[in-house]
Amino acid sequence: MEPGSPQVVILGAGRSVRGGRPAAMVDIDENGRVMDWLLDAFAVLGDPEISFVGGFKAEDVVERYPALRVVFNRSWADTGPVESLALVALDPLRPAYICYSDTVFRRGAVELLAAAPAGVAVAVDSTWRRRYDGRTAADLGRAEKVRFDETGLLEIGTSIAVSWANAEFAGLVRLSPQAVAAASRAIAGNALSPTAGLPALIEQIQAAGVPAHSIDLEGDWAELDARQDLARFVLGTKAESLERLRRMDHGAFIGDSVSFTRDEWIGDQALILGRIDVGLPQSPLIVRSSALSEDGWRSSGAGRHE
Repeated sequence: MEPGSPQVVILGAGRSVRGGRPAAMVDIDENGRVMDWLLDAFAVLGDPEISFVGGFKAEDVVERYPALRVVFNRSWADTGPVESLALVALDPLRPAYICYSDTVFRRGAVELLAAAPAGVAVAVDSTWRRRYDGRTAADLGRAEKVRFDETGLLEIGTSIAVSWANAEFAGLVRLSPQAVAAASRAIAGNALSPTAGLPALIEQIQAAGVPAHSIDLEGDWAELDARQDLARFVLGTKAESLERLRRMDHGAFIGDSVSFTRDEWIGDQALILGRIDVGLPQSPLIVRSSALSEDGWRSSGAGRHE
């Protein structure tokens, strides 16, 4: 760890929705567990100081990641994420990145937060209503929702009406040194309930006069409580996979493309056709489906349409 390097705190004291393992130890794919994905994402920061706050079966994390600094929350069954965060000594001279252990994201998400202005950078998702098929009204109601505009974060929490929210909290924040100091004061002053989550802490930091910025991940993250969401994140749609491959050095040629949603097509077909004319002036065109629900861990939609 280099002097002045960022701090990273992964909050994973509670029991996983997947049952018998901590969320950080849940297998995602052949590339590893949730923790492996998180550690890879934060590696973009260089050599950060990483702390994991565990509780339920924390010994599994210690055994699998012996070099990781693990802090044990003995009251994990009765307390929330902020109480876990309080167990880590945050340095007010360094930025801090904090995330839930039941969410996954890529290096690009961390890079976006790192480039945000000073204050609190809050990862949000404006595509939250349609991230995966089968998301119920109850799911949306329980979500940690967000209201934001061009001026920054306006409101965050589960109590925001679904009709009023325009994004969902993606479980990842970056605190500049000023925000770290404000967070430490809020925690030390017992301004939050023992079961408080990160949205409540963000509100306290804002109340101290620290600006909060919304960083839109536009669906490029996932949470473990929905298997189809995780499959979508890892596998991606055809359009998403092609865009990721386009940025890689693989020696293959990937042609230009234009993608759009069903709702966009129904809403204004002329606009979509205009985008195609501009983006793909050559012919002929290849038209392919690219649905969020098309492919999963145990099923594929290939060949189902004429």
